[in-house]
Amino acid sequence: MNWYVAVPFAVMSMLAAVGGIAAIRTGWMLPRVRKKVFRPRLWGYASLLMAVCLALLIFDSPKTHFPFGDLGMAGTLIALAMMSVAQRPPGGAEVGVPAVRLSGWAPDQRKRAGQL
Repeated sequence: MNWYVAVPFAVMSMLAAVGGIAAIRTGWMLPRVRKKVFRPRLWGYASLLMAVCLALLIFDSPKTHFPFGDLGMAGTLIALAMMSVAQRPPGGAEVGVPAVRLSGWAPDQRKRAGQL
């Protein structure tokens, strides 16, 4: 891989790894992403996997006999799926609707809770 492609990949890989480690250890995330993510540790693991996959893509070339590019792309797709799961609210509830237990509730209380 040429240096003008490898250097940005290496920088993005390091930044993704730092963000992933911060999310795993402390739960801290960038403010732009913080509002959408409900599971910061899962987001951190996905970011770390994305960093490893970007680093694998650097070593892909026709001269190697190991499919680094294929592993990198497959891992990137898995990391994107993990990131989308990390953005879903826990329990499958909709955003803005409180996750409440509905057993034993009367129908009018369900309407007020917005869950009917």
